[in-house]
Amino acid sequence: MKVESNSGFSLVEMLIAVALLGLIGMGVRQMMLRAQQSSMRDNLRKNHADVSQELSGRLNHYFKRHTARTVSAPNQLSLTLPSGVVVIETICVKNDLAFQAPDALLNRCKKCDSSQRQVTRIQAKDKTQLIPSGTQKPDMPAAASVCFKNGSDPDEVEIITELLVVDPITRTDKKVSKFESLLIKDASSFTSFE
Repeated sequence: MKVESNSGFSLVEMLIAVALLGLIGMGVRQMMLRAQQSSMRDNLRKNHADVSQELSGRLNHYFKRHTARTVSAPNQLSLTLPSGVVVIETICVKNDLAFQAPDALLNRCKKCDSSQRQVTRIQAKDKTQLIPSGTQKPDMPAAASVCFKNGSDPDEVEIITELLVVDPITRTDKKVSKFESLLIKDASSFTSFE
């Protein structure tokens, strides 16, 4: 007599296999999410360094070439170059971010209302540059402020740069400040805020 065997999986075995696949899938999803968050934070750190370096590079470029300077206001510096006047200032622009910083965070030399954020504007000839740019991405610094003050020496200008960095995941803010005292007659030694 021939006995037939049922070759297949029982319901319990199928449920265990589905549960294990679900756990593995959840683990892979968490690993991918953490990798994405880590990448966003790395991009933010890199972009913060790039913005800070670009700002200091621009200031260095103009300071080396200027023939006269005027601190018009705590948030504005005018430099006269052979090619024309360059104005570096902190201004308020519309805040298009999903994050609103506390009012007192970046109000050292220019206070903006709650619907705005600070950016640094550099006007040279007929060209205007905003740092950070007017179009905002979550992995870029949210705001940048540059403040100026005449130093104790007639050839000295004190520069304070502040960048607002917002964590793209937790949406928490962090202010990064740099203080520099720059002797205009010795501007060739000035290389970076970092």
